[in-house]
Order: sequence, then structure tokens, then C-alpha cells
Amino acid sequence: MAKDTSIPEKKKEQIHAIQATDDQLTTRSCLSFFAIYLRSIQLLPIIERLFGKLRKNKKGLPIPELFVQVLSFFMDGTSRHLTGFDQLKKEESYLDVVGSERLASSHAINRFFGAFSHCRVYLFRRLLQDLFIWRLKLTKPPVIILGIDTAKFFCTRRSVACPSRSEIRYVKQSMQNKNPLANVHTCQGVDNSSQKGSVAIPSW
Repeated sequence: MAKDTSIPEKKKEQIHAIQATDDQLTTRSCLSFFAIYLRSIQLLPIIERLFGKLRKNKKGLPIPELFVQVLSFFMDGTSRHLTGFDQLKKEESYLDVVGSERLASSHAINRFFGAFSHCRVYLFRRLLQDLFIWRLKLTKPPVIILGIDTAKFFCTRRSVACPSRSEIRYVKQSMQNKNPLANVHTCQGVDNSSQKGSVAIPSW
């Protein structure tokens, strides 16, 4: 039987109900539900509208598809390195897990992150905040508790992560006393603020 290679966005995959089950999901199986959820809440059309122009070549993956793969990568948490995307490309089963037609390479993800200007970072932060408000309207919690996740990064010598001298100087003088901040509500990102020179990928 020929493998179905149609674009996942055209499939009518929906979550109709949440019920108890005796089946146990192991390894990355739960990512399948996460990817279906992302495609079911009408988030991808908004991402296409806000960030669709980042796609410079029609041969590349659509921007919403890159978002699904990046968010699934963060949710998986197996690797925090861009080379992890190259490892996933070697796993044929991962295509079915995230419901993608093809997977992005580490070079494609690197170009994707590099294309984010300050304006688009602002738009992404607004998107996180809009999702937060949307979730609050659905759940209507009696009390809203926000947390702050922070991390401090240092770069004291020239490396692959900080190849330019000006960037190292900025990290040395500014980053040592300024931490990237992420507002968190029930383990979900609400907002993220990272200073220039961060050498880690923010997980929101």
C-alpha cells in the first residue's frame, strides 16, 4: 500500500473527546496528540499571517510547519541542540509522529531563527500573550498564578556560539547582570524576554 504523503493540514484530524484509556503511550507517542492539537486550534493560520513572509523559497517548508516541528522539538525535550533535528531526520517514524510531510534540517532551523527581526520577536511575544488570554477565557480559573523562569548565560571566550568580538563584549558587560526572563502560567509560556548574545534557544 502506498504511503500517504499528502499535506497534513488538509487532513481532517481532530480531537473529538478526551476519555480514560488503559493503553499506555511511551517515548514520543504523545507528541502526535500535541501536533494534532496545534493544527486543530486555528493557530497555524495566525502564524502564517504573522510570519509567512519569512519563507524566501517555495521549496522550503511552510512557516507554520516549521513552528509545529520546533514546538514539538521543545515539547520532546530529548535534545537542546540544533543538531537534534538532523538526528530526527534519520528516524522515519518521527514523520508520522508529528504529522509532517518532511522534516527540517538543523541548517533550515538555524536560518529560520536567524530570520527573526526585533519586530517579529515582538509579534511572537504578542502571539504568546494572545494564546494566554484565550486559554484563560476557556478555563476561567478563579485565581491566576504567574511564575518567572530565569537563566543566566556567560561567554568569556571566543567560541562557535559567540564568534564576533562585539557580541562577546556585549555578553560580558551586559549579560552577567541581566537574565533572560520567561513568564510562566501552569507550565505554559506567557512571555519571553532574552537579551542579545544569549547562546541558548528559548523554550517558549
